[in-house]
Amino acid sequence: MKRIISCAVILSIAFFGTLTAQESAPAEAVPEAPTSVVDAENPGLGLLDQATEAKLRATTAADLGQVIVLCRRAKRAGLTGENLKYCNELLASSQLQRGIVFAQALDQPDALTDNWQELRQQALIDLEEAVTVIKDQPMAYMRIAGLHLLPGGNTERAKEALNLMVQSTKDSPALQFEAVSALTELEPDAEKRESIWADAAKNGYPKTLLFHAFTLFELKRNEEAGNVLQKLLEAESGNVELHEQVVVLLVELQRFDDALAVVKKLQTLAESPQNYLREILVLNELGKHDDSFGIVQKLKEKYPQNESGWTMVLMEIYIHQKAYDKALALVEEQLKENPAGMRWIVAKTQVFIAQKQWDGAADWLESHIQENSEPEGLTRLLISVLNEQKKYKTAKEKLKPLMEKKSGDVDLLRIDSQLSISLGLHAEAVEALTKVVEADPEDYTSVNNLAWILSTSPVDSLRDGRRAVELAQRAGELTNFKRAFVLSTLAAAYAEAGDFEKAREVSLKSVEVAKAERNKTDEERQELLEHLQKEWDCFEKNLPFRELLEDGVE
Repeated sequence: MKRIISCAVILSIAFFGTLTAQESAPAEAVPEAPTSVVDAENPGLGLLDQATEAKLRATTAADLGQVIVLCRRAKRAGLTGENLKYCNELLASSQLQRGIVFAQALDQPDALTDNWQELRQQALIDLEEAVTVIKDQPMAYMRIAGLHLLPGGNTERAKEALNLMVQSTKDSPALQFEAVSALTELEPDAEKRESIWADAAKNGYPKTLLFHAFTLFELKRNEEAGNVLQKLLEAESGNVELHEQVVVLLVELQRFDDALAVVKKLQTLAESPQNYLREILVLNELGKHDDSFGIVQKLKEKYPQNESGWTMVLMEIYIHQKAYDKALALVEEQLKENPAGMRWIVAKTQVFIAQKQWDGAADWLESHIQENSEPEGLTRLLISVLNEQKKYKTAKEKLKPLMEKKSGDVDLLRIDSQLSISLGLHAEAVEALTKVVEADPEDYTSVNNLAWILSTSPVDSLRDGRRAVELAQRAGELTNFKRAFVLSTLAAAYAEAGDFEKAREVSLKSVEVAKAERNKTDEERQELLEHLQKEWDCFEKNLPFRELLEDGVE
């Protein structure tokens, strides 16, 4: 269940019509002006008239800037009563529009250039001043929040703006849902998140109720969550999309019996191959493989045109059942008919991987890479297999021709950086990661990895505490400081920069987050906590943490 609303999504929501990259101003009605009467108390009326005319002609941010200047000059010259009120409204509406233009300029993928922070600041000045005059502007509040969720922003002000948006959208459930989604993503306390969702759910909006149920499940308040879902499904008994979302939620929460019941209801609403596949997924998790086989047979009968696809599904059931011999026999049968079929070459690799037969997978891929005229996909798969075998040097050698062929390919650079880190080639990793981060500044994993090397590398010449803190802070902002491994890096960066008090503070936070993180096995969580303890032991002694090479590499 995806409940995260990123700052990029927040910034992309349209407001007052569509704006273009050329800074076209959104259409906005000019406030109704009072009858102009020149008198001694209103010497600024002439300038105000000019501002009104300029607003009617405004089509760009620069035009709006002229309106803003004229309004301010009119106020300084002198206005009273209705004239002053009208001037303030005209000024605010122009700032609102210009603020949106500036904010939308930051929506572009390559927008975070050298002067983006100045642009963000100007957008915030315009929007903040505007909403003090023109109240209840939900999308302006959303824009303010999104601007503050960019690197270096004020998270607390983002929360305040989202709270204002929640209050101003009580009559617009869909907009309120967006606001609550963004607000709860910034709230680390699960009890507080539940309280926010519970209050919003009073409007009965289906998505809000669904996310409220999700939060209740998070808190292990399963009976309450079940009651919310039951009422929701009863009220929306014919809503196919909602039933699909509930299935996703229940599967993520590993409530497979409940998920199966909803899937079966879904089939009565909209019988489709996708819903049969959902049912197979749930049945496999429940260990009801015989029922899964029955559905595959039904799919073959109802949709014979996709025979190959259903055979692949059957193979996956065998793998889930750990009936590897049957899965392999099925694949071999397909390969006899089509020895060069890429789909089945990869499928046989999957059978090897499922059994952790890494040598078999590697040998199989090697033999077909040599025979294949377009081997890139198989080579990438081979590299991942070699990585699992800790054969990092061999993997890097296999990667080299791909990188020569596709210089600057960001995905290949990511792979190269990981292999370089595993081999202790930190200088090469820094070079690759720097290129990745420049190409994709939103890639928090690569930003984090670069910060980690600059903080912990045993190579003295590579470490840079100040830059590491900047990068780790950015990775934290991109993840709302809710990923333990990112907080771990931030703590290490502070330690490398000599701020051990801050390192200890963040390290404690990383442990708290690690204990609360979902989608981790007990073994994975324990391994992470043990690593965090090693870091803490260093910070407690006012020592920086140093990365060590992995044992058992080539």
